[in-house]
Amino acid sequence: MDINMSLSNPSWQDMFVKDKSKGELHANSADAKQKGEDYDGQWAAWLEARKRLEKAKQTTAFKGLNLEEVKDYQKPALRRHVQVIAEQVAAAAAAFATPGAETATLTSQSATSTLKTAAYGDATARETTVTAQQAFGENVASKTRAATCTTNAGGTAGKSVLATAACLCLIPNGGTDVKGACAMTLDGSGQWQDSTAAPRDSEIQNLAKYCSGAPAGNSPARTLRTALDSIAGAVIRDATRAHLGAFKSTDCAGQNNKGVCVQLHNGAAAADGGVKKLQWYATLDTLADNLIRRQATQTANTLAKNKIQELVTALKSFIKVTKGEAAPAIAANTPTATAPVPAASCSSYNTNATCPKNN
Repeated sequence: MDINMSLSNPSWQDMFVKDKSKGELHANSADAKQKGEDYDGQWAAWLEARKRLEKAKQTTAFKGLNLEEVKDYQKPALRRHVQVIAEQVAAAAAAFATPGAETATLTSQSATSTLKTAAYGDATARETTVTAQQAFGENVASKTRAATCTTNAGGTAGKSVLATAACLCLIPNGGTDVKGACAMTLDGSGQWQDSTAAPRDSEIQNLAKYCSGAPAGNSPARTLRTALDSIAGAVIRDATRAHLGAFKSTDCAGQNNKGVCVQLHNGAAAADGGVKKLQWYATLDTLADNLIRRQATQTANTLAKNKIQELVTALKSFIKVTKGEAAPAIAANTPTATAPVPAASCSSYNTNATCPKNN
């Protein structure tokens, strides 16, 4: 826009000037008594470009163009070219996306904190230090496994990924395998059914070690979304109940004739099978959506920025070439003005030779 303003006619540039002696400019089109298509909408941007014509306010990039070297006969063609480029830049700029409120405030630190809280139940916990109480959000030694491994009132299986994993993976009562249960090699040291063998801190920490990082080169947002979709797809439900894990009957008590699972409250009737009743799942579902939206915004803005840069680079080259063009030569058949013949004094017509005929 600065280039366009610099090459514009003086009358256009003067349209913005309120008092040249005081350096005052018209704040808006109404103040300048100007009416035109979208003058009101464009005036603020035009005004800033007009302000930047002052040498003290010119950017280094603009100064480098040396537009003062452009000759008057070069300006018409250059103006037309700049107008075309300006329209293309405006089209590219329209593709810039504005992030939503949640996406705009999302930072690497906040995302990391959200992930740790979802995984461990506490953002300060680590793989080697997380406790059962952090994972479940309470001391589950005073409750039965069935009361813990549910998203019903009082259940804490949804507090963290590790809480859910403990319900799905720790050893069933009786020590025998349950078809469909978590395929971990570590089953825990006790037969967790009630308070007598509640999950130990060491067992929770061992479960945490099974969680590997995302494959290198993969988009974290897409990796998270794929994982969440996989979990949602693993929900098993019938006409009356829904659960994750291995279920045979009644509840998720940890007995091999009942279930090594997480019961999902009202999951049978819910469109998502009740998986969003898991606190950590709902939290990560929102995070994944925000990450994907932010990534899409960044991609769109990068493409728009690169397109504008390409157009500006091409324009700079055109300006450089234009400044080197010579003035147009006068064509051979172009009429030329005849120099006026000086008028002769009347006193010079004083002989037959000098006196014009018919006089």
